[in-house]
Amino acid sequence: MNRKIAPQQKKDKNTHRSERKFSARTTSPEGRINRRSLQRLYKVYNFRAAARTKRPRNRESVQKIAEEMKS
Repeated sequence: MNRKIAPQQKKDKNTHRSERKFSARTTSPEGRINRRSLQRLYKVYNFRAAARTKRPRNRESVQKIAEEMKS
């Protein structure tokens, strides 16, 4: 993903590099966050959350877990 960055974004020394890359990648020219990139972020976040708890994310398993907690 090496899309060209607008020159004023390129020389922004105050922000951290990852933040710069993030902003360049996720904002459209009008300054709104792209829907595609938002979806990608959510996907990554959900995947990591699922990996963190090592549990599938469907409703049945959540109900099972809730029942286990009660007993």
